[in-house]
Amino acid sequence: DIAWRAGAEAGRGAHVLLTADDRPFGSDDLDGAEKFADDHDGRLPEVLIGSKAHPDSQVRRGALRGTLTWGFAALRRVVLGMRTGDPQGTVLMDGDLIRGLVPDLVEPGFLFTTELVYLAERAGLVPVEVPVRLSADHDSHETRISRADVLAMGVGLFRLRARHRDGGRLAWSGSASRG
Repeated sequence: DIAWRAGAEAGRGAHVLLTADDRPFGSDDLDGAEKFADDHDGRLPEVLIGSKAHPDSQVRRGALRGTLTWGFAALRRVVLGMRTGDPQGTVLMDGDLIRGLVPDLVEPGFLFTTELVYLAERAGLVPVEVPVRLSADHDSHETRISRADVLAMGVGLFRLRARHRDGGRLAWSGSASRG
């Protein structure tokens, strides 16, 4: 989260890409962004996510990991009202938007992009999720998420809701929200 925060703050481009250091999706997320732009007169949405939750994604998970993922998604929907299926995937975001949101981001670790996407949703944006394939190399090792991480993420959702319950300060005026 320190590297993501620094990159988001320092990025000066029209878009900022936040992705995992091990590139678990290869270039599927970027291919999905390119396809979206091709289908929309060269324009990207304000928020695009390489999403493991997309119905066309190819992600093999064991029963425990699948159950934990489903449970966390349900908790995220109930506690925060989020509609995004996988806010913890690769995030490609409008540069001005992300630079406007970074000062309000507090959550560390696994919840960094969840908070980022939550604030984008609170600003009235609907993230576009594109399918990904989890690489065979990534699939071959156990998850790095511990039971303590799962508990911390659950508690973190309640902190997020309490901290941002006033609706936040960002009134996004990007192209999609203008209609």
